Amino acid sequence: MGAPLLVVSGLCGLAALLLLRRGSLPAVRTLAAIAVTTVVGGWGAAQYPYLLGTHLTIQQAAVPTATLWVLILVSCVAVVLVAPSLLLLCSLQLRRKLG
Repeated sequence: MGAPLLVVSGLCGLAALLLLRRGSLPAVRTLAAIAVTTVVGGWGAAQYPYLLGTHLTIQQAAVPTATLWVLILVSCVAVVLVAPSLLLLCSLQLRRKLG
């Protein structure tokens, strides 16, 4: 299942190497990103439906729905608490107010 993605990764890698000689950096970066993404996707597709070898399936590793909702809630609270600080930090940096 993951073989087609690995072929795409190889083709993108070769194309990136060929374009690197021409000096087309934006295209090289894009092709390199696609190559890496398809390698990771190919690994995931090749492992499906297992997470750890043949010992743990995705169904066995799934957590209860209540746990997922708690994680979503905690993540939202963390974003609400941290986002204003990050925005202030970015605005101070852009105005060159930081030392």
